Amino acid sequence: MYVIIEMFTGAQSHVRRYLIAHHSPRQQRGPRRQRTTFTHEQTLRLEMEYHVSEYISRSKRFQLAEMLDLTENQIKIWFQNRRAKDKRIEKAIMEQQYSIVNICDIIDNTDTRIEFIQLSNV
Repeated sequence: MYVIIEMFTGAQSHVRRYLIAHHSPRQQRGPRRQRTTFTHEQTLRLEMEYHVSEYISRSKRFQLAEMLDLTENQIKIWFQNRRAKDKRIEKAIMEQQYSIVNICDIIDNTDTRIEFIQLSNV
């Protein structure tokens, strides 16, 4: 379903119309599917396969699904989520390295002297 919103500006000489997708509330669409909780053994096996290859073939997906008592779709989604996790981690590392480089540049471009003092317990 779509909703049209009209916005009047100025002396109502300009009318802007927006077509916005309107989604029904969750209750009308039905309950969400329960999240899959993987066992330690399933996760370990999936991680092992992921370290062999970040992408899984259809035949390997079928084998894993049978072996781990999961659906092929669950295996596929797990691999997608695992690649997304790697991407997030890589991005965080890059941002951290970039921050360190920026701090070093700031220190190099100023007369600031930083001393590291070790405090001893007295």
